Amino acid sequence: MISRLLFILALVAFALPALSANDVTSCVTAVVARLDPRVSEVINRLDGTGRQLLAARSYVRSADDLADKWSWSQQQIDAYQGSHAQQQLDLEVNRVRVEFEFLNPGFTLHFNPDVRSLEVQIENWNSNTSVAAAAEELQVSATTFLTSGAIAKASASDGCDSFAIFLVAYVPGTAATIAAPG
Repeated sequence: MISRLLFILALVAFALPALSANDVTSCVTAVVARLDPRVSEVINRLDGTGRQLLAARSYVRSADDLADKWSWSQQQIDAYQGSHAQQQLDLEVNRVRVEFEFLNPGFTLHFNPDVRSLEVQIENWNSNTSVAAAAEELQVSATTFLTSGAIAKASASDGCDSFAIFLVAYVPGTAATIAAPG
């Protein structure tokens, strides 16, 4: 956790020349500016500051392995369809389902084998009601944090550092039922 916090501090140390105490959007921009460039591209396609903020929290929290987890391109999805890897995965999923059904008579498992493109993930994020609720809650908390006495007196870099740490530490009361796009 300490290495993640140091990494985040390094990401935002020089991100903004000035910080308005209640400018959540500027802080989101500062936090994602030094992450994988795909993050900024996705953030710009998300509806509203709250949804952007919630996605940014996810990206910052997984910054260490974000590139390894990033969504496949349509070309990668197309190459996977019908591949040996997909066939092996399908066999393994079926094996797990059969075992589960044997151990739990009357119950079954459902697996959605479809790979969702980044475009579909963004569409889902922008229309999901649980994301809207979690985003609204986080935006209120972030605004409160940014307008607190301590952060209002901080310099721009100190304020953004504190904001990044806030995002990493924030525990939502309302959970989004889908993962951030990407």
